Order: sequence, then C-alpha cells, then structure tokens
Amino acid sequence: MNNQSAHDLFIPLDTHLTNKNQPKYEVLYEHIKEAICHGRLKRNDKLPSSRYLSQQMGISRNSVIAAFDLLIEEGFAESRQGAGTFVAGIIELKPLLGEVKQNHLSNSVVRISEVAQRIQTIDDQSSTKPGGLQETTQSLFLPAQPAISDFPLKEWHAATARSLRDQNAYSEQPAMGAQLLRQQISEHLLITRGVKCCVDQVMITTGSQQALAIALNLLVTQNETVMLEETGYPGIDGVLTSIGAKQIALPTDEYGLCFDADNAIAQQAHTLILTPSRSFPLGQTLSLKRRLAILDWAYETQSWVIEDDYDSEFVFNGHSISALQGLDTGSRVIYTGTFSRTMFPGIRLGYMVLPEALIDLFKKYKRFVDGGLSGPQQIAMGLFMKEGGYNRHLRRMRKLYKIRKASLDHLMQQSFPDFTLVPSSGGMHSVYLLNASYCDQRICEKANANGLDIRALSAYQRDILHRPVRSGLILGYAGTPVEKMPAGVNKLQKIIKSLSKNI
Repeated sequence: MNNQSAHDLFIPLDTHLTNKNQPKYEVLYEHIKEAICHGRLKRNDKLPSSRYLSQQMGISRNSVIAAFDLLIEEGFAESRQGAGTFVAGIIELKPLLGEVKQNHLSNSVVRISEVAQRIQTIDDQSSTKPGGLQETTQSLFLPAQPAISDFPLKEWHAATARSLRDQNAYSEQPAMGAQLLRQQISEHLLITRGVKCCVDQVMITTGSQQALAIALNLLVTQNETVMLEETGYPGIDGVLTSIGAKQIALPTDEYGLCFDADNAIAQQAHTLILTPSRSFPLGQTLSLKRRLAILDWAYETQSWVIEDDYDSEFVFNGHSISALQGLDTGSRVIYTGTFSRTMFPGIRLGYMVLPEALIDLFKKYKRFVDGGLSGPQQIAMGLFMKEGGYNRHLRRMRKLYKIRKASLDHLMQQSFPDFTLVPSSGGMHSVYLLNASYCDQRICEKANANGLDIRALSAYQRDILHRPVRSGLILGYAGTPVEKMPAGVNKLQKIIKSLSKNI
C-alpha cells in the first residue's frame, strides 16, 4: 500500500468509532489493528506520523503515541530508527484475514463428546442440585486471596439490598444467567479485554472451574487428547481425569506456551487449554506470533481453544494484553473468567463466552447440571457493575496490590538474595525460583504448619517424569497487608534455615 492510501484510512474519529467509556488511544489502536488484520494495511506499510494523525483524527499527539506503543508491544507494528513506525513483518496473519467467516460453523465442524450426544437425546426438563458454600479465610501469603478487608462492603451491601427488592430476583433464573449481569459482563470485557461478543454468548457459572468442566464434558470424548501448559492449575487435571481424557503437557518459556502446529501431538489433539494473558502460576504472556499460530491450528483442524483469563484485571504497569478471543475470527475460542479473585472467593460467580454454534448445546446441558444460579447474587453483581462500583474497586485494588507486590519482593530479595524472582507486571502472587539445594515442597509443608500459606511451584508442574522439576515458592501478596509482611518473611527465613541445618 502506498503512503497516500495508508493516510486515507485515517479520518476524524466519528461517532461510529468512539465509545464514551473508551480512551481515544484505544480507539485508534483498535482502528489500526483492524486495518492490519483485514489486510488494508500490509506488511512494511509505513504508518503516518504522530503529528499528522493527531491533526487528522482530532486527538492529542500523546494518544497517538500511546496507540503506537501498544501496537508495537503486541507485535502489530515496529519502530525503525530514523524512519518511523511500520506494520510489522507478520506472516502468521492468515487466521485474521477473513478466510474463516465469523460465527458460521456447519454442524459437521462442531465436535462434541459422547456426553454431549446423550444430553441432546434427553427431554428438556429442568433439574436442580444444591451447591455448597465455600468459606473465605484470610491467610498470610495465600495465593489468589484478595484484600477482603479493603473490599467496599457498603457499596456491595447497597447493591445486594436493591437486588432483594427486585421481583425478578425471586424468579427462576435463565440457564445462561441473569440478563443484567450478562449485559454488564459483555460490555466490561469489550472495553477492558477486547473480547468481542453479544449478551447471548455470555453464560454465568459458579466460577471458571465449572465453566471448564462444562466445556470439557461437552467437547472432549473419552480417551481423546487434550493439550495444556506444563505448569498450571491442578483443577484442570481433575476434570480431565474425570472424563477419561489423555492430557499432553506442552513446554513454556518467557513467551508463553511453546506451540508447534506441525507437531504430531497438535495434529492428534482437538482441544487446547491455556492462560495466554498471564500463565498460571509463572505469569508469562503468550506472544502474538504464537497466538496467531494457535488460532490458525484451531481453524485448520476444527479444534477448540479454552482461554482462562483468571486475573488479567490486575496489571500494574502499562496496558493489559488483549484476550486471545478478541483475535478469533473463526469462533473457535471459549473464554472463561471469574469474580472470585476480583471480588471475594465466596461470591461463586464466573462466566464463559461461547461461540454461537455452541450456545444451545451448553444452555441445555447447564439446565440439567445446576438448574440456574442465585438470582439476587447475580442481580447484585450486575448492579454493582452498572453503577461503577466494580470498576472503582478494580482501580483501588490495582494500586493496593502494586504496593504490596513491591513490598513483598523487596523483603524477599533482602532476606533471600539467592532466590530468583520471576518477572511479572501484575497478578496476585509472586514466584521465587530456588536453586537445587532447596526442596520447595518441604519448605511449604513446614511453613504452612507454622501459620504461613504458601505454595510449592513443583506441585503445579505436569509430566515431571519427562521434564526437569522446577523448584520455587509462590507467595500471595494481594490479601496480605504490608505491615504483616516483615514478620511473615522473617518466619519463612527461620524455617528455611532450620531445614538447611537438617540436610
């Protein structure tokens, strides 16, 4: 594309491009990214100067620079010294160029399991199963524990009180969930995570674990191979075992999951589970090149990708990387999230964004497995989001968790100079790698018996028979006040010294 035609893509930001809740730099970023993904801007095309775009589109030059920085960070553009900003040399854009029509899947490409086939033969009758309550506790250094003492209880109580005055809360809730909450989630995900969906695609669950269980039960057949990251949440393994699936753990590095579509494993499997925004628990971000390769594989092999976006709300520096689902033009990504980390564990609310071809099947299945969730709880959460309480809470927690992370990392560096901090720009925990002289599981066993609640990195590693075991400690900082950290780190130091003497 010549320079003039590239300039013609940029017009003043009109009403069809803007959203009053979306910063101007994000609007420009999305506009340029869409042009690249659909081939209107091609590899090595030069983008107009920031001064030109500022004048042409009626936004500040700082907004243009911020948009360029984000495009460069995500791999869509590159800066060439003395020459300007250019569209990056991305070869793997095939999944984004419209070759696969969005949301147009024939029945022949919708792979469902034997469980799903049995579900489709059952008469559409409702059934309910009571769910249990999970206690919330405040433990020192417990990963995934939010700052309960800093939760805005007054705002939440007010939203709960209003939900109890809503007569709709006392009616049986739709299988997909309360309309108000689903609408708020779809709007929130679009603005904050780049997830493209309508309200009909959002299903409310008791958390990301239930979402995962539903998806795997309906899409994976017994003895079928499922790919996942070599280090991750053990709850996934439990679901895979329960359905009789074969799991293959793929290695990871600083760029996230190491994925090779030509590998025999990738050709055999038809389901991939991953945490692309922040791998658990190491916090790696999947590169753009690998994201595109995974989508290409999913389209070519008619496979499913389950994206767990468990704590992407907590990014302390810069802009969070957009969800993988936002790049999916072929409706192969199932997106899951939870409120248990951002709100409080006892809320038991999560969500799943489904490709349109799966909505009816998943809706029908959910009627039989739980019969619907609490109406007042869902409506309260919807009101809390609609009235701005949720976004205000997230902003406060980002600031608080950033301070707590810095404090914990500083204390750990002082006390354990031979530990290696795994770099991370967000989340709710820090990971410290240990050398061979330490056993992370022995440390955690004794530490947790003495009032700490830390986790061993090796306990999250899969396929330890074929790969070296990585030893490390996972310490949560989100729910631990700064003033309690020195005593906790000091206790950990004494425990490790006592274990070292016994070696």
